Amino acid sequence: MKYFNCLAGMYVLVFLVACSSAPSKEVIVIDKTLKTTLTVLKPLDQKSYSAGVAFMQSKDYVSAGTIFSNLLVAYPDLVGAHVNLAIIDQHEGRVDQALAGYHKSLELNPNSLASLIQSAVIYQDKGDFTKAETNLRRALALKGDSAVVNYNLGVLYELYLQEYELAIKYYRAYVELSQSEDVKTVERWIKLLERR
Repeated sequence: MKYFNCLAGMYVLVFLVACSSAPSKEVIVIDKTLKTTLTVLKPLDQKSYSAGVAFMQSKDYVSAGTIFSNLLVAYPDLVGAHVNLAIIDQHEGRVDQALAGYHKSLELNPNSLASLIQSAVIYQDKGDFTKAETNLRRALALKGDSAVVNYNLGVLYELYLQEYELAIKYYRAYVELSQSEDVKTVERWIKLLERR
C-alpha cells in the first residue's frame, strides 16, 4: 500500500509540474504564403479605389461605399474593398454587417491585418473576449511591430481579461513602437499596473 501511495504521489507531482510549465497561451502559427493570387486593378479602377479611400478619409461614407461596391462587381475577390466596406459599416453602427465583411475578407486573405484588428474590436465590444484575443494574437503574429496591435492587446488584457502582466508587456511594446502623443499616458498606466 505504501508503494501505491508513493507511486500515486509521484504521478500527481509529475502532472502538477507539467501543468505549471505549460505555456499559458496557445502558440499562433501564421502561414504567410498566400494561396490565392492578388487582384490587380486596371489603372482606371486604381483611381476609383484611391478616390474611395479619399472619400473615407473625409468621412463621405456614402460615396466611398458606392465606389467599393461597384469595384466588387468587377473584382469580387478584392480584399481591400471588402475591408473598406466593413469599416464603413462599423463606423455607421452596422456591426454585424461589418463583422460579416471582415469574415469575407479573411476568407479571401487570412492574413488581412486590418480585418483581424477591426473584427477584434467588434468582438471585444460584444463581450467575446476569446475571439478578440485570438484575432489580436494572430495580428501580432503577422506584424509584431504594430503599435496598434500591441496597444489593443494591452487594453484587452488589462480591462477585460485582468491579465496584468500581459497588459504591461504589450503596453511596453506599444511605448517602444509608437510615435503617438499618448505614450506618456500609457507609461503612467504601466506604473499603475506594476503597483498591483
